[in-house]
Amino acid sequence: MTPDEIAAAVATLSLDEVRQLLAALRERLRVPEAAPDPWAGPMVLYGAPPFPRDDDQRPHALWLDAVGPRRGDVILAVRRALDLASLPEAKAIVDRAPCELRVFEWRDPAANAMALLRAMGATASMRKVT
Repeated sequence: MTPDEIAAAVATLSLDEVRQLLAALRERLRVPEAAPDPWAGPMVLYGAPPFPRDDDQRPHALWLDAVGPRRGDVILAVRRALDLASLPEAKAIVDRAPCELRVFEWRDPAANAMALLRAMGATASMRKVT
């Protein structure tokens, strides 16, 4: 068999079958178990600044800038976006507009909540938290 034929045959195997194949090859070819590499772990450079995170990994604050004409829909959207238990709690937050609603750890959930608020007629924005 050529190497391409072997690769094509291996590509059709399940993950468990590949594990069994590797174990059989190690045994047949007498390949010793590899010793753990002390340098394989994460590298820490002491005294160096941490790697900068990209914008998607930074916390983002969701702001409600204006409510708009569909106030009831915005109250329901705030309740859903912030996972609140009661409508009076959401109404109290909407009454404080413009205000910060919540700080999200990632950008995508903040963008989803902002899109929900904007779909209900509110003016919402995201701001990076430093």
